[in-house]
Amino acid sequence: MNGGVETALVIGATSDIGRAIVHTLALLEALDAITHAHGGRVYLAKDACCAPERVRQGYPPT
Repeated sequence: MNGGVETALVIGATSDIGRAIVHTLALLEALDAITHAHGGRVYLAKDACCAPERVRQGYPPT
């Protein structure tokens, strides 16, 4: 392959990954909202994508 085609393939793949990440993060936020609405909370040892305000809602100061 020539450099132009390879570059286009890499840019296209990167763009697809970026869109997938955005959709995945939106899905995770929606699932966190459902969990919180039903009295649940996130498991901090496993959840690296939770928004700070969602953590505060699930773990209020004592």
